[in-house]
Amino acid sequence: MKNENRYSYAIDIIDTLLSNLDNIYEFSILSYTPTHPVSKRISLLNDQVFHETYDYRFARNLSAADIEIISANMMNTDNNDDLTKIKWIKRTDLTDFLRDLNANTTIGISSLCRLYDNKEVHIYMMDFACPKSDQNQNIIIKLLSHVEHKGGILVDSGNSYHYYSLDTISKTEWHNKMIQSILMQPFADSRYIAHRLQNDIGVLRINANASKNYKPRIIKLIEFDR
Repeated sequence: MKNENRYSYAIDIIDTLLSNLDNIYEFSILSYTPTHPVSKRISLLNDQVFHETYDYRFARNLSAADIEIISANMMNTDNNDDLTKIKWIKRTDLTDFLRDLNANTTIGISSLCRLYDNKEVHIYMMDFACPKSDQNQNIIIKLLSHVEHKGGILVDSGNSYHYYSLDTISKTEWHNKMIQSILMQPFADSRYIAHRLQNDIGVLRINANASKNYKPRIIKLIEFDR
């Protein structure tokens, strides 16, 4: 068995994707700078505004300045994606590439892949925002069963969960699934969905580094009877 603690990246995720998606010739990798989620940014700016959340139910006596802070942060569309930095990595080179990563680099594996015939396809991925619990895991799996057909992997991302499908789909199918995923709120991260649709590409972090010190790990392999 491999010693996964030796690596800064989630070797279990990569191994599972490689073994289950053997039709993929090249994966695309994106390096980026992570930021605090909007709720955290607002709470850092004014902890009294939303009591660590931007849920409108907790708003009390908002000043004009408070409203400006909230609207600016919620409608900020900067998602730190620089799509010119996408690297295409052959499946046979992927493990070596990730092993040599700089510890200060945040790496995401993107939804965009190439098959052996050079056709571009996508992997459906989702970022969740709900707290971690057994009950929320069960709800997420039930929600995914309305979107997914084959199955995938549920990942502990640190604060919540990530999901990777173990199937490849067309860009149109990926786009439709992302739109359908909006209905998963408040469990799914609505800003993640908006940013992914905005850039026509999904991406999920697969490594730990100085700013994100929790390495994502697989907690469940999911199969759907559809």
